Amino acid sequence: MIHKLVYENFNDIELKGRHIVIDHIDNDKKNNKLENLQLITQRQNSYKDKTSKSGHFNIYKNNSSYIVRMRIDGIKKTFGTFKKIEDAILKRNQILFI
Repeated sequence: MIHKLVYENFNDIELKGRHIVIDHIDNDKKNNKLENLQLITQRQNSYKDKTSKSGHFNIYKNNSSYIVRMRIDGIKKTFGTFKKIEDAILKRNQILFI
């Protein structure tokens, strides 16, 4: 729960309930640096590939590019390949309406 204390104190917020969680971007639960923490929904956290090398749910690193991929109604779909992680995040967020 150190990550929760770090995030809440540096962002001057208090999270209540279970719908929003604080996530470790790099999936390393020992890395509680503020820049490694992000707010995501519990649902997004459950979709997050804990082994993803990109550190972002539904985004997969493939050599020098990033692929946006997710399951919809049980079917794996690919939504594009991007050179920059920021573009992949934007596309993923558009699909999820974040």
